[in-house]
Amino acid sequence: MILAFLHRLQAKGTILTNVTIVFFRVDNAGENKALKAFLTANGFANVEFEFTSRNSPQFNGRIERKIAVLWTRTKSLLNTAKLPRWLRNGLWPKAILHSVLLENVIIPTNKTVSAYKLFHGDDYKGLNHLHICWRLFYDRSVQHWTSPKC
Repeated sequence: MILAFLHRLQAKGTILTNVTIVFFRVDNAGENKALKAFLTANGFANVEFEFTSRNSPQFNGRIERKIAVLWTRTKSLLNTAKLPRWLRNGLWPKAILHSVLLENVIIPTNKTVSAYKLFHGDDYKGLNHLHICWRLFYDRSVQHWTSPKC
């Protein structure tokens, strides 16, 4: 995936400036060896690669947990939409992309800026259209907890 992304940047004529890649820890798959060859050929020869055993998720704990979070978020989005199965099966790739976008534009509590802004240099343009759904608040006029419609 990373290699495909770098090829798209290269095809567009985008030059990576102010990018410092120091270390990659990846499994010993063929696409990762191709990534190493691509980076070496394009001026990133000082990048250190550590190849772990194939099919060993215990070495990739952080990313494995991130994938689980994204998959759970995607299932929640699709469940909340209450779509029929045929439509749900067709929309899950878009829902996963939306989950990744949400992950990148939300500012974590331990950071001051989003991953999207760090990578692109600017906030996501559609950020004003996102809002919190199903949050509860206490409505004093009717004296009970309520949830606004999304």
